[in-house]
Amino acid sequence: MHGRDPTHPESFFQIAGIHGRPFMPYNNAGPANTTSWQGYSPHAEALFLIWHRPFVALFEQVIVKEAKALAAAYPEELRLTYLKAAENLCMPYWDWALHQRLPQVVVSEKIEIKVPTKDGMSTEMIANPLYTYKFPEEVKQGKFGEFNATAGHSLGCASSAVTNANLLGVDYKRSLYKLYSESPDFRHFSTTASNGTSLEAVHDWVHWHVSCGGQFLETEYSAFNTMFMLHHANVDRLWAYWQAMHPDDSTIGSSYPSPGSFSVPKGTPIDIDSPLYPFRQISGDGHTPRTVNNIATFGYTYERLEYWHMSEEQLKHAAIQVINSLYGPDGTGKLPEPEQSASKPISSKTSTQIVSTQSTQSQSTQSQSGKISAPAPTSQPTASSGNVTVGSATNSSSPTSIAVSSVLPSVAVSPSSVSAGMASQPSLVNSEMQSEYKSISIGLSVEVTRLPVRPCILEISIGNQRVGGMPVMKMPEEGIVHSSISIDENIMAELGDIAHVELASKIAAQLRVTLVKVDKSTIDVSQLSGIVINVEETEMVAPTSNFELPQAVNTSSFVVMEKPILGCVRVE
Repeated sequence: MHGRDPTHPESFFQIAGIHGRPFMPYNNAGPANTTSWQGYSPHAEALFLIWHRPFVALFEQVIVKEAKALAAAYPEELRLTYLKAAENLCMPYWDWALHQRLPQVVVSEKIEIKVPTKDGMSTEMIANPLYTYKFPEEVKQGKFGEFNATAGHSLGCASSAVTNANLLGVDYKRSLYKLYSESPDFRHFSTTASNGTSLEAVHDWVHWHVSCGGQFLETEYSAFNTMFMLHHANVDRLWAYWQAMHPDDSTIGSSYPSPGSFSVPKGTPIDIDSPLYPFRQISGDGHTPRTVNNIATFGYTYERLEYWHMSEEQLKHAAIQVINSLYGPDGTGKLPEPEQSASKPISSKTSTQIVSTQSTQSQSTQSQSGKISAPAPTSQPTASSGNVTVGSATNSSSPTSIAVSSVLPSVAVSPSSVSAGMASQPSLVNSEMQSEYKSISIGLSVEVTRLPVRPCILEISIGNQRVGGMPVMKMPEEGIVHSSISIDENIMAELGDIAHVELASKIAAQLRVTLVKVDKSTIDVSQLSGIVINVEETEMVAPTSNFELPQAVNTSSFVVMEKPILGCVRVE
């Protein structure tokens, strides 16, 4: 794929280029927008997770096709073995929360492979295609328009050691557990366009840490980094577990106006049946959020999501057990032994059409009360080959500190919202058996056009202790983005067990906020506008088994910093 003609629709260049540059049509999905973002990929909107699913599926489809072609060239006595392996090949994922370091397979510049010869088999050292991507000469010569290819290859950190050190700067496990426990619906779970933390916000940190200011941080070029698909396969996996937990709230709900992309004019209403350009079903019809909602459509699954023989309730319990075991505070990082599977793996099916691919098959889905379903598979799909990291997990409870440049003056705190609706949710088990606790977080809302530079990080400290940060990416081009950062136990112990209003006042007096640029220089936020920071207190009910998650029952929020934002901060 790397060496294929860059005009070929199945070349690495063309597939990676769907995400951003070179801003050209793919799969006959031509341009329809000239006033905003010119790439196909959506960010900071409800389509973020949804669009990236067929994108990863397309890449996997081409990889499997290439693997089958290679396997067919092996000696006859080995051919069947390699063909079967190619048939069962799935896109691996990198679980950056459980393994906070680069997968070893992407670190080596060269790898040893087995190749067929006329006399049988031999080993050969080749350039590792997962180490970097070298841009074609035609790209460097400007034949595809403006393109940052002067270095000749995709850019990242100077060494894997630097990247690994960066990755320890966020407690990804804690962030994910907060996400699954406190997100009230798909919209909040999925995108930075909604208040609170989101999978997109956590995903942004991985782009920041792996890039070291390189192209993995830039939406126009990030898909050319060989880590992109490993990263987004994991993002898709994390969404799949949410879907198993929330089958009635697994995808986009109400419509909203599009911020615009290559084939979608700004302001176009986006809903469950909006086209996901440039991806098509095997029937030739365009994919939509409805058609990509069920992973069964693409013939793959993730660990413990054995939907071909499990009920919705069993899938929900299985997904919760995975999240508790891998990312929960009492989790071991390993899953309990599974029950015996009801069927054996088979190969995945083609479900994404590329230019010139022909098929008479079709997919049909239907919606009922906001719940999206796909046809039940006739047999079990291939399970994902999973985490490509070798070695034990490395985690950090003390992120690296980053200097801050200003201390905000004490401000009056005021309540901004109380989520009364959450209090009416039914308890998972008898309330007398449950224990309650409070989750305290810093909530951020940022009007992106008010920032002097992007991408950047808004770093938050209380006194001299770092709470965390919020990456603010180049996308969206305009609008408000949100995030939420948990305050860890050590900082809370110093603040004391006090009432929320008093706590918010105490935090406001010690709050420090700094804008950190890619080159690590800083900007005093006292000179900026378009930033609102809240202290959020969420009352939680602890789970009583490994098949339950903590339950958020009530949330209150007090503004501790408000630098004017045009319009209103959406509280959704």
